[in-house]
Amino acid sequence: MFGRRGVAKTYVYHQALTGEFGQSVNAKDFSFQTGRYYAISYHVRVNDPPSAANGFAVLYVDGQEVVRHDNIRYRAVDTPGSMINSIYFSTFHGGHTPDFAPKAENGAYTSVCAYFDNIAAYPRLNIREAPGDEPARTSRRQRRNNPS
Repeated sequence: MFGRRGVAKTYVYHQALTGEFGQSVNAKDFSFQTGRYYAISYHVRVNDPPSAANGFAVLYVDGQEVVRHDNIRYRAVDTPGSMINSIYFSTFHGGHTPDFAPKAENGAYTSVCAYFDNIAAYPRLNIREAPGDEPARTSRRQRRNNPS
C-alpha cells in the first residue's frame, strides 16, 4: 500500500487477526518519491506446518528490505488449496471512508497515478535491485536465511 507522503506499507491477512481488517506495517525509513521508478520485490512464505506461526512477508525496494512481517500463521490446514497457488495484484488507497483518498498539500482531493510493469512471480527468492534489472541471483547465504 501507499501511505501519506509516499510511505510504503504492507497489508496482510492471517489467522491471528482479531478485527475485521488486515494488519498493516509501515516502512520506517523509506517513502516513495514522485517522478522515479522503483524495483519492488515481495517475498512471502506460508507457515509450515499449519499449526506453526513461522510464515513471513518481506517487502524490498531497490534490493533493500523496507518492511518485514515475521511469525505469521497464514494457513490453518494442510491442503493444496492452503498453499500459494496464484497471485492477485491490486492497488488502492485503502480504507472505506473518504479520508483515505489522495489529497494535495492543501487538503483538496487530487488525482494520482502509478505505473507498473514487468510483474512476475517466482517459486524462490528473487530480489530486483533496480527498475528493469533482471532478478538478482541469490547467494547460498540468502537462500539459507530466507528459505522459500
